[in-house]
Amino acid sequence: MNNGFVKISRKFFTHELWNLNRTFSQGEAWLDFIQLARYDLEPHTENIGGRDITWCRGQLVASNRYLM
Repeated sequence: MNNGFVKISRKFFTHELWNLNRTFSQGEAWLDFIQLARYDLEPHTENIGGRDITWCRGQLVASNRYLM
């Protein structure tokens, strides 16, 4: 079973089971990165910490502190 894909609604990540207080596994963290990444086709620019940051589809803007 090494082909194909599984569609997961972004609503999945707001479900009470996903949001239980627990230590995330590496697989869960990877899924979290996927759902946090920008999915719109158009680039987005935002002023963060006094700098204009632009990110595109598939990219994630996050600080090390946030990721910890």
